[in-house]
Amino acid sequence: MSFLDTLRSKIASLLGFFRKKTPSGEDPKGGAETLPSEEELLFEAPPEDLSEEHAPSEDSMPFREEEKKGRSLKRLFRLLFFGLSLGALLLGGMVSWKIVRNVFRDPSGPHLQNLSRKQENLYSPLGFPLTGKRLLQELSEWGISLEEESPGRYRGTSKALEIFLISEDNRMIPLFIGVEEKSTPLKWGLRVGTSEQNLLEFLGEPRERSGDLLIYGDTWGNLLLYRISDERIARVEYHFPRGLFLEE
Repeated sequence: MSFLDTLRSKIASLLGFFRKKTPSGEDPKGGAETLPSEEELLFEAPPEDLSEEHAPSEDSMPFREEEKKGRSLKRLFRLLFFGLSLGALLLGGMVSWKIVRNVFRDPSGPHLQNLSRKQENLYSPLGFPLTGKRLLQELSEWGISLEEESPGRYRGTSKALEIFLISEDNRMIPLFIGVEEKSTPLKWGLRVGTSEQNLLEFLGEPRERSGDLLIYGDTWGNLLLYRISDERIARVEYHFPRGLFLEE
């Protein structure tokens, strides 16, 4: 006898048992007789019944959607707050570093309000300080346009003079100025064509003589060179080191 035949015989025995216990035509609760089918005895209730009991109601769906939106907004505000806080910290750190650096750094140039004659001739040779926006404005008035030769390095030339500058810490700093034109006005009248005697009387003896050059300078490494020809100034050169910091 196969397994299926055995199962069917057991189901038939169960059906006979129920018929004996319950009067024919009546339900145990007093209603019409309802006999379980073979499928009902073999299989449990469909899983759909359980899923329907635990499924969310239609009334709760809008609330859950609103809850999801609220969580998304909270995450967005947290990210925005974090980004703003980080940006403020970075900006504050950069500003603080510049302030601390300028307070505690070793001076790399003199204060422009306390210049000696020699220093004025070195740091304001054209009649204005070689720093700040005024430098660019004065050069523009002189008809000198700056061309960027390489990133952060600029060159300007005209009949009056030749100049090289660099951009550092949002400031334009001169590296070199050369003058050969007699009509170019220079500080204290020490322009091209002035006699060597007048130069020595005003600035005194240079720190060094090298051939036809008279070399003046200061403790910050800035150099002022006068080239002499026939006992007169033939060319004036100003050499400034990188990192020059002139406090106005």
